[in-house]
Amino acid sequence: MPGPPSNLDTILDAVVTAVRELNFKLTGPGSVPVVKRKLPKREEAVDPSEQVTVSGAAELDSVTPIAFGDVFRVRYRVEVTLVTSNKNDQVKNLPEYLAFRQQVRQLFRKPPLVGAAAVVDLDVVGGEFLDRGMISQGYDYQQVVIRVTTIEP
Repeated sequence: MPGPPSNLDTILDAVVTAVRELNFKLTGPGSVPVVKRKLPKREEAVDPSEQVTVSGAAELDSVTPIAFGDVFRVRYRVEVTLVTSNKNDQVKNLPEYLAFRQQVRQLFRKPPLVGAAAVVDLDVVGGEFLDRGMISQGYDYQQVVIRVTTIEP
């Protein structure tokens, strides 16, 4: 029987909810869908042509003892990636990509992160502006990486 959800799972769910509330629009009438995945990837057969993927980063979490006993500061990295098809167009959607990047950075510049009570700090620590390797494969990947700090037993 599984135990309680991990803090990272709770954080990913909270980030998905926060990004959905941006109601970011790109080309269609509705908002770009936001999903939680293992990694930032759009599945051709099941996903729409535009989506935001929220995932944990490949880097290992940073765990630091902060007090006597069993209390730790844990830093997670969360990737928020806008994935769209490119079709070799180097200009299409550029203003929208920049707006997305700015909105996500503003959203996660400081706590609270609603739905993740253990979070004590948020900051944007990077992300790739239009991953060049993915552009050559016909996709635009616009990413913002957020460092989420928690205090955990």
